[in-house]
Amino acid sequence: MPEDTYIVVAIDGTSSREFGYSGGNDEKNKVCVFNESYTRAFHRRVLAPDTQKYFHHGPDSQITGSDSTEIEQTAWDWLRRRLEYLPNAKVVLVGHSRGGHIVVNLAIRLSRVRLGGFVPVIRAAPGPGSEPQTFLQPQQPFQPVHFLGLYDAVDMTYALGDTSVVPANVVWFYHALRSRKVGSRKAWGNTGTKTARTDPDHYVQREFDATHGSVGGAIPEPCDGSMGTERTLGFVAGGLLGKAIVENASGSCDVSLTAEENAKYGKLAHEFILGGARKAGIPLADR
Repeated sequence: MPEDTYIVVAIDGTSSREFGYSGGNDEKNKVCVFNESYTRAFHRRVLAPDTQKYFHHGPDSQITGSDSTEIEQTAWDWLRRRLEYLPNAKVVLVGHSRGGHIVVNLAIRLSRVRLGGFVPVIRAAPGPGSEPQTFLQPQQPFQPVHFLGLYDAVDMTYALGDTSVVPANVVWFYHALRSRKVGSRKAWGNTGTKTARTDPDHYVQREFDATHGSVGGAIPEPCDGSMGTERTLGFVAGGLLGKAIVENASGSCDVSLTAEENAKYGKLAHEFILGGARKAGIPLADR
């Protein structure tokens, strides 16, 4: 029995390019450093043969996310070309923060069009003496998404459409959310929290006692409940929006959370997404 082929699209969160990927923790200036973001780690760990992979950093526009449209269109063009010659590949979409908003939008676009999997259909001859005609038509009216994994997805931009509802063409859906009781990013709402289908095994959301950045794989400072001592992946630059808004948009928390605890709960969020992918049958490397 031939192994499945996968097409993987992974989009990171805001300013991931700015923070980059270090070879280890920056203990001297421990602000927001990646060994490897969880979105990128997922992208790397898919092991299936002939897998096609695409990774893109998150939006560079920290306040508005206005470049989300360009990122989404570039990813769509890449995905469409791959599906044209791999029509039976299983599509896997993963994203953090605004990157989650972008990949849900990709899933919605795929729910409206079939890019591959055409089959020949023979229609009766139009009249006496005519030969039957063969046409190609889609196997089904939409393109399935085998797995959608979201790391605390937020829209926080008007550049794309409404992504609050995950469409019915998504077969497996796992969403790791920051817990509201932690108080990280209090002014931010989540997207991708509703589904067009209901299946307790395939559609799972879970909250974790971690900050928004930690759910995405950032290594933050202690979140001590003061004033944004934790700078995370999608921070808003101080002074541009005013003190009150910057406080809400920062990573400051309502509960005491050490850096170690924050990292631990963020890792649990990552394991939750990986566990959902394994349940969906996606072969993943151990590390």
